[in-house]
Amino acid sequence: MNEQAQTMKRDAELYTYIYQNARMGLVGINQVRGTVSDAELTKELCDEYAMYDEYSTTAENALRDLGEESKDIGAIAKMGSFISTKMNTAVDSTVSHIAAMMIEGTTMGVTKLSQKIEDTSQKLEKAEQWVSRFDVSSLFMLSVLPFTPSSFMHFAFGISDFDEKRYLITMLLGKGVMVAMMALFGQSLVRSMKNPVYLVLAVVIWGAMYWGSKRFCKKHDL
Repeated sequence: MNEQAQTMKRDAELYTYIYQNARMGLVGINQVRGTVSDAELTKELCDEYAMYDEYSTTAENALRDLGEESKDIGAIAKMGSFISTKMNTAVDSTVSHIAAMMIEGTTMGVTKLSQKIEDTSQKLEKAEQWVSRFDVSSLFMLSVLPFTPSSFMHFAFGISDFDEKRYLITMLLGKGVMVAMMALFGQSLVRSMKNPVYLVLAVVIWGAMYWGSKRFCKKHDL
């Protein structure tokens, strides 16, 4: 996956998170509005509803531009919000308590979104630092060994400026060797039915691949 595709994927994940948080805010306000009689609080809730609706629409349009479909929050999340709202307002339905509930919900949403953005930034920084320590020989070994995090490897090299042609050629050569090793392992298992010595060979091959993978991952902080 090239850098542009990786960027679009990350953007889609972030916009989906924003969209779902905004939708949860809309659901929460709708559940509270029916219990509010205070005119000032009702106005504040209407203003906040309009804000969440704008965020939701903006995120939905951004997802559409990326060719992605917006995913609404699930029924279980809506039910959990409904039960929580009913329990809270049943205990205390005063204006101050409902206002505190809304402030707490908004603060929680902002905190989670900030954490999501920070986590994404940290992953990008880690991936870029990790790729900067790699050369072609290290990439070849990484593609040869079967017990390595391939998804992270593709993500990290996808967002880096590593030469695409060199990456693909190295990956193809490495995976070719890995397939040959797995074929040898499979052949040893088949032959072990007639000669138990081949079972020992199969175990040795499997153990060597596993040990080599773990050593490589530990060396390169994977």
